[in-house]
Amino acid sequence: RFKVFQEAALASAPQPEEAAEQPLPDPEQDVFGYLKALAARTEKQFSALDQRLGNVHETTQARDEASNLATTYANDARRFAQNQPDFGDAYRFLIAQRDAELSAAGYDDPAERSRLIVADEQAIVRKSMQGRKSPAETVYGLAKARGYAPKAASAPGGAPAAQPAAGANCAAAAAPVHA
Repeated sequence: RFKVFQEAALASAPQPEEAAEQPLPDPEQDVFGYLKALAARTEKQFSALDQRLGNVHETTQARDEASNLATTYANDARRFAQNQPDFGDAYRFLIAQRDAELSAAGYDDPAERSRLIVADEQAIVRKSMQGRKSPAETVYGLAKARGYAPKAASAPGGAPAAQPAAGANCAAAAAPVHA
């Protein structure tokens, strides 16, 4: 964090354009004019520094919010996957479906599709959390709405079907595979 403040302080140093400001009056000839011009210049520098520090604060706040969102989502996904072991499969299904939709819509660049999917996922998670709903449950419901169906509980012959490990890919849900 110190580095951010240091950069903001360094950024407030006069730039070449600022150096071309009007020269200060000679204090020997016009002390009041000199003080007035010096105060105006100092106020301008403080104002610029205040604006930069505000930008740093906003950036830090946004980064912290994104981190908290991801952590909360990851914890919720792990909890949800304990009760819904196919959550990882549903999540992958939903991501694959959205990727196919974007591809069909003409988004040919995989990186661009990935960025859009991450943005969609973040918006869904944020909206769920604002409504005090489980983001993982919302994601699971979206996958089901798009056609996801859990694998059968048992394989032919009565043997139980192989289930993914509880919490499979849940960490990826918090920090999307596409990021």
